[in-house]
Amino acid sequence: MATKTKKKSHRTRISAHSKRLQSHRKRISKKLREYRNELVLLLVACVMLLIGTYLQTIWQAPPTDYTVLADDGVTQVLSSSLAAQLQHTKSLLGKFEDAEAKDELSVVPEASISAQLGQITTDINNRHYADAHEDLVELNQSTAKWTSQLNTQLQARKLAEASVVAATTTPATANSDLGYIQVPIIMYHYTPSDFATQLQTIQSKGYTTITMGDLISYLDREVNPPQKSVVITFDDGYENQMQAFSLLEQYHMYATFYIIDGGPKSNWCIGAGRQYNLPSQPPGGCGDGYLTWDQVRQLDKSGLIDIGFHTIDHPDLITLSPDEQWYEINSGKSIIESELGHPVYDFAYPYGDFDATTISLVERAGFRSAVTTVPGVDQSYGSQYTLHRIRSAYELP
Repeated sequence: MATKTKKKSHRTRISAHSKRLQSHRKRISKKLREYRNELVLLLVACVMLLIGTYLQTIWQAPPTDYTVLADDGVTQVLSSSLAAQLQHTKSLLGKFEDAEAKDELSVVPEASISAQLGQITTDINNRHYADAHEDLVELNQSTAKWTSQLNTQLQARKLAEASVVAATTTPATANSDLGYIQVPIIMYHYTPSDFATQLQTIQSKGYTTITMGDLISYLDREVNPPQKSVVITFDDGYENQMQAFSLLEQYHMYATFYIIDGGPKSNWCIGAGRQYNLPSQPPGGCGDGYLTWDQVRQLDKSGLIDIGFHTIDHPDLITLSPDEQWYEINSGKSIIESELGHPVYDFAYPYGDFDATTISLVERAGFRSAVTTVPGVDQSYGSQYTLHRIRSAYELP
């Protein structure tokens, strides 16, 4: 009996101990799960920290450090992203330059834009992604600013044109004078492909070409103009205007060529003073070719071409201070007169823009006339500094 009791008591103790072991194992298992979860969270945090540090290194390290990315896909991703941004920027700039060309205005030189785009492309190709990104942001901001400036200039031109039109539509005077004469001035820049046909149109409509000096004499009422008179003008002094000169010689017609001097503000990229292959100029050059001083002198001595002036660096004068305008107008006049060896009397406003200050400075510099881009074939008496122009012989009445 005693033996059975002892065995029962022993089994009871073993069962209790087993339960305690099982409970202990559960506690240990729970603790292990907790430790494992904490360890996973710690590992995730470490991974995130490493990724953050890596990305920060990509955008903040010097450009020369980007070569370490060559062995993974990050280089390709960054390059593709920046190339897409660059394409978008080029699209915005294209619209801006189209607007400049359409309205014949200039806010920023094309060479400057090309240089900036070229630098960004070079940085992308050399994996200087941080520099390329920074320059792209700056160029986009500049494009928005330039577009605003373009709109401001266009609005100023419209106001100026409206002012001129109002001033030149005076009613007939009491002595039956109309207050104006009909002498169209035709404006060209490059030699048109159909220039010979346009000269034939001038002849077929019965017009006679006259000089700008003749026109001013008529506006001063010194003499009466021929029944049908027309003035031909060329702006900017592009080299291909020699083609126009050959045709003018062939048809024996007069014209006025408005010449740009060219200087440091345009990086010597334009005008008769145009220089080539300067280190400061954009890679590949500045673009258009211009008449040389020798060619300008050849035109001047031909007896058919009057040489007029079109400023030193072709800026929009109304955006400059009076002192800056005076430099472009008067100092440039001295340069061209020194090259030709005689006075120059006729002036063309760059982009056709002018205001009261501009007119006053042109007159003060000793010019007798100034042409605008305001459309019209009638020239009012006393309007020698706000002369109207049309854009082809086909517009002649």
